[in-house]
Amino acid sequence: MKLLKILFALILLFIIAVILILGYFGFIPGLSTVLGADKPKDLGVRFTQADWQAGRNKSQVKWATLPGNTPVSKSLQYSGQVTVNKPFTNEEMSALMNNRPWRYYPVKSVQIKFNTDGTAEVSGLFIKNRAIGFLNVFGVPKEAIDYIEKTLSILPSDIPFYIKGKGALTGNKVSVAELYDLQIGRLPAPVQQVNQYKGEIISLIDGYIESVTGFFAKDAHFEEGKLVFDGTLAETESVLK
Repeated sequence: MKLLKILFALILLFIIAVILILGYFGFIPGLSTVLGADKPKDLGVRFTQADWQAGRNKSQVKWATLPGNTPVSKSLQYSGQVTVNKPFTNEEMSALMNNRPWRYYPVKSVQIKFNTDGTAEVSGLFIKNRAIGFLNVFGVPKEAIDYIEKTLSILPSDIPFYIKGKGALTGNKVSVAELYDLQIGRLPAPVQQVNQYKGEIISLIDGYIESVTGFFAKDAHFEEGKLVFDGTLAETESVLK
């Protein structure tokens, strides 16, 4: 569903920004050693198949399969529109974020936790060899993709990440975007430097939201144990498996 893709886009852009900053400061050559752990941070969220089904029922999104010769840039397509005005729990969102059929889905082993203070925490593994396909679909310029691909080539295939921050959509635009903590493996990222790119990241996300068929967020924000969403989602998500 589009809400997940937008969330992942924001996470991925923050992670890539950090990787580029680390490269600039000379950390990349020894990054595999610095990372240490190969498992994501445990947020204590446990989910079942029932949570996944509950999330699917709330989103109402149907899946369809695209032909095998579909170009990468068209490997994720949306059509139709359904109204959604229901909260998604920690368990439901974690389950949804771990079970996606799209070939270029860029994360796995994900947990997401929504806190009382309006923050959200997300941990998981970033799948390096799916990043370029994801960025192509997202519409990132080729020059940027080429540079990111070169930088990613020296990283492990599965990269643990952890992110904590506040985020909200109002009137189908980013109204809140605050990054408090970001870790690549067990290495704390320079959050202050990443936040310097917040304006550019928000502009990119806003531009993408406007282009997404069927998606409109009147309001989307975090509360204790849930993501509150009021708006519309695409009725059908067609993917290249």
